[in-house]
Amino acid sequence: MNGRMKIVALVLVVSGLFVAYLLFDRMVVNNKKYATSRYVDKRFVEVVAGLESDGVFVVNGRLVGIDEDAMGRRKLSRDTAEKVRQAINSGALFGADGKVVFNTQFCAKANPKKEEIVWRGSFFDRSGVPLTKTVINDKFFPTKREYAYGPEFSPLIGHFNAVYGVRNLEKELDPYLAGRAHNPIYHDMSNPFKRIVLGDDVFLTIDSGLQRYGYELMGKMKGAIVVMDVKTGEVIAAVSAPSYDPNTRDRHMWDRVVRDTEDKLYENRAFSVLYPLGSTFKTVVMLTWLDTGHGNEGRRDFSILCNGRRNQYNIADEYKEHGHGTVTLEKGFIQSCNPFFSEIGVSMGPALYDYAVKLGFNNPVNLVPQIEGHKYEATRSLAFSYYENKEGTKTLRTFTKRDFTRNKGIVAQCSIGQNLVAATPLQMAMVAATVANGGRVLNPYVVRQIRTARGERMMVSGGPVVMKDRALGEATAKTARNLMERVMLEGTGKHVKKLYFENGRYTTEPTGPRAVAVHVAGKTGTAETGRDEKAHSWFIGFAPAGNPRLAIAVIAENKGKGGEVAAPMAVDVLARALTGLDGRTGGPP
Repeated sequence: MNGRMKIVALVLVVSGLFVAYLLFDRMVVNNKKYATSRYVDKRFVEVVAGLESDGVFVVNGRLVGIDEDAMGRRKLSRDTAEKVRQAINSGALFGADGKVVFNTQFCAKANPKKEEIVWRGSFFDRSGVPLTKTVINDKFFPTKREYAYGPEFSPLIGHFNAVYGVRNLEKELDPYLAGRAHNPIYHDMSNPFKRIVLGDDVFLTIDSGLQRYGYELMGKMKGAIVVMDVKTGEVIAAVSAPSYDPNTRDRHMWDRVVRDTEDKLYENRAFSVLYPLGSTFKTVVMLTWLDTGHGNEGRRDFSILCNGRRNQYNIADEYKEHGHGTVTLEKGFIQSCNPFFSEIGVSMGPALYDYAVKLGFNNPVNLVPQIEGHKYEATRSLAFSYYENKEGTKTLRTFTKRDFTRNKGIVAQCSIGQNLVAATPLQMAMVAATVANGGRVLNPYVVRQIRTARGERMMVSGGPVVMKDRALGEATAKTARNLMERVMLEGTGKHVKKLYFENGRYTTEPTGPRAVAVHVAGKTGTAETGRDEKAHSWFIGFAPAGNPRLAIAVIAENKGKGGEVAAPMAVDVLARALTGLDGRTGGPP
């Protein structure tokens, strides 16, 4: 009997040592290997094979489509059907020789028993208002990502979605949000078999209240609003409308968002869409004329007679039947005279290109310049440039000095913001900010700070990030500020609502005699689209004109004159933005 007990005890001891070895090997020696090991979801592979044999897939070259009737007969679960569609959208399912090919790495999963669980960090606005959160259930498993402001922020933040992937700042800052940018920080747990990695929090430069106000102001219009701090380059608002709600679980909505090419719900119109500029580009022409010394700062030595008829470059003023009469730079800018700007643009030639580049055109703009190794780039704005498509390859072509001589008609059109000139609202806010701050081109940025789960600061914005120390002389910037102020007082913006400071806040609707007028400087624009549709309504500017603090660019697609739609919206937004700014700094200057 004693012998049998000894044998049993020995077996138990050996078994215990073997289990302990396995635990030590998996949890200590090869923990990372087991945690990141991957396997193919064989069940999903079988589902795809079954769908193919049932004729659910339709192959057209490399593209794979779905026969919806055949798909419906399979009666797949909603999650499985969504995963099939995602496999097609991601390119995991593609056609080759008339057959469906499936890259099974699409359904490779990490070992769920050993994978470290990530409690994803959150986004906050500039004042610490939460914009996102990861919902955790009672077993400490992340269940979903929630977005407090829905469509207002999705063009900027993007989404983190198990089916539809990761986009925008959620994607670019993923190493921080997932806690991989440094040694892991773990959530304290009593269960040794669970490890919760805590991601970093990201604080944006955006004012959530202003962002929501701007989005609501856009209503059903398509367009964008960008507000920049002229002293730091911080982007205070980046509104893009229409948008989509990343909180939705409606598959049909996601399909529309992913495939839509008309409303462009996925696009960030503030940063990534290029628009014709109309008369707002005359600001760049005016700055070039002043800074290069043409015509004794454009005040005496050069003028034209604008009689309402087309000039030698076939340019006329659409809205001024009888012309402007004798026009100098001063009158031409304030009244937005097309013939005048076409003529001085042609006379300056390549200098126009040089100054457009100084002001940010034809350059990439990284919106997270302080975060080493990361880029969140706005679309490159174009001046006297275009993309040439040859054999499927896009190449950026730029006007040469010879082009400026041979193609004066095109140069004339560019000088009034048409033809080979197109920019994002962000770029035009940068132009306004450069005038406002005395000639420096600041790099706009959208992230103020990144903090770890322990509150340690990984990144803190250290003031302005300068792209070009000085693009304009101070005298040029001062004269330009004065001209832009006069546009709003006596020119194309004179009928736009006015801005006032009253009872500690900025408003466009004063209630008493104590209201103090606050001048806005700006330039209106009406940009033809080249299609049979209404022109885009543009406005760029800054306020207060005498001591600039915020620059703004507004575009309302297909809404006509800039002074009638975009400019009034801009004044409303500036009133709200300046009031919020004073609330943070203790009052007006």
